[in-house]
Amino acid sequence: IVSGGQLHAEGTDVARIQLTRTPGQSTNWRGIQLTNTTAANRISYADQAFGDVGFGDGARSFSATNSRLDIDHMTWSGTTQQVLNFVDSSFRVAHSVLPDVGAVEPVHGVGVPAGGYAIFESNHFGRNIGYNDTIDFSAVQQPDAVLQILNNDFAGGEDDILDLDGCDAYIEGNVFRGAHHTDPSDPGTSSAVSGGKFNGLTSRWTIIRNYFYDLDHAVLLKEGAFATIVNNTMVSLSVAAINFDEPGNGDVEPGLGAHLDGNIVWATPLVFENLHSDGTTTALSLNRSILPGPAVYPGIGNSNLDPHLVKTARITDPAQDLKLQPGFGPARGSGPNGRDMGA
Repeated sequence: IVSGGQLHAEGTDVARIQLTRTPGQSTNWRGIQLTNTTAANRISYADQAFGDVGFGDGARSFSATNSRLDIDHMTWSGTTQQVLNFVDSSFRVAHSVLPDVGAVEPVHGVGVPAGGYAIFESNHFGRNIGYNDTIDFSAVQQPDAVLQILNNDFAGGEDDILDLDGCDAYIEGNVFRGAHHTDPSDPGTSSAVSGGKFNGLTSRWTIIRNYFYDLDHAVLLKEGAFATIVNNTMVSLSVAAINFDEPGNGDVEPGLGAHLDGNIVWATPLVFENLHSDGTTTALSLNRSILPGPAVYPGIGNSNLDPHLVKTARITDPAQDLKLQPGFGPARGSGPNGRDMGA
């Protein structure tokens, strides 16, 4: 427990710090908790193993409350519990590897202090199972802060990858894949990015230059959420690219709408699901995008021509396989500001 003090633990790539249970013991230890410490807490080039018993408020490896914490080049192992929990804290988690876990949400957070920051950058997030999101974050609002999800790789799960309720977010350069709803008794859906309200707060997202592959949905906007979605590549989505409601999920309300520009949506049965749901009017604009289907969507510069991606089947690395083929094609130079369409 670091309470009001400072944690400063920096290894190197060839001399990593090991945080683990006592050799010879078979029980897990209680992990690390930061409380009321806004000093420059930092841990880098470290490996935490078997540290997930927690402190009475839930099992987890690492938590921060009313604190500041920067994590860099860290790994976790020997756990099937929550890995990270942030409450009203500033943090940056970068270049780290979160493992496959069980039926838990590996990352959970609520709130960021005024003038603070909340950043996940260049990490790998493993899979989880059940009705659990990969990152569940709430109550981050402009102008105090924006949750930043930058250049991460998400292996997916059975619920949403990002569940952002009442949470403004900037989401750029990520690879989202492998998230599918598997429980027929659950009225919810599975999406890479999903969210709505939290304590009356709505969500506003900017979603830029991401790859969405092998998912049910890329984005679910509900309960008044709105997204600006620009220069993304969305391929092999089993249900739809953008969903604006969960009509079977209790009293969930539709999302406000979305602005799309420069996107490639391909090998996907529906572009939009639950447009104008519950008799509402979805605020939707769509320009300079390639979309599947026999008709060309209204808007500026839209088409249904083959985007000429490197591959659309047997994808192993979406960031490479779903790039545009060299040379000319309908997506080249046809996106916003004369740039290419897609990620």
